[in-house]
Amino acid sequence: EYPFKSYWLDTENSALQWERDTLLFVIPDSLKSHPDCDVRIQRIEELSITDSDQAIDVTDEAIVMEKLKDVFQFESLEGLLMSKDYVMALYISLQLQSLYPENVYLKAVTAHALLELAAAFSRNEFLEYVEFADMNYPSGYNQMLTFLHNMNSATLYKLASYCLREKLALVPDHAYVGFLEVLNDHKDLITEEIVNRYTQQYEDEYFTRLLRDKTISPSPSGRK
Repeated sequence: EYPFKSYWLDTENSALQWERDTLLFVIPDSLKSHPDCDVRIQRIEELSITDSDQAIDVTDEAIVMEKLKDVFQFESLEGLLMSKDYVMALYISLQLQSLYPENVYLKAVTAHALLELAAAFSRNEFLEYVEFADMNYPSGYNQMLTFLHNMNSATLYKLASYCLREKLALVPDHAYVGFLEVLNDHKDLITEEIVNRYTQQYEDEYFTRLLRDKTISPSPSGRK
């Protein structure tokens, strides 16, 4: 529903040189530190061949793994945020919302990733988080990278604000949403006082710690 501008997907700023001559970007196998995944799979299959008399019944394990499959998706998403891989977190949170359109956590991750990328843009650190498109990446992920390379901090903040206003505004007393609102409302400066107000309202140790990590410590001269 957010007004979309066609130039956001313009590839001029995303350096897709590999599309013009793919041979320039093929890494010889002799220069790779590890075999390709297909080669590894084949070798593991060769090593895993067992005698038919030693067959293992994995029915119970398969049932457990099926139950845990959805949990793993969300845990991996949290891991991406913790490792500050905000682009992949944004990409996967949007993908999972097609399966879980009402999930509050996924909507919050989308807003969180946009806020962190906007802040990185403001600090002139955008390229530390957003790489260029690559021929080995899925087309959808490359399109995401192209989109981000056509952004600026103001537009990313507007998109994050839209997510908070239109997708999360009706979520009551949610620690994650409250954390995101603080990031959005205090883009330039998060003080200890702001952190304390958040703590009094939500009493959430995890997000309080994340906010405290973003506070600006006073310099020796007393300036912040």
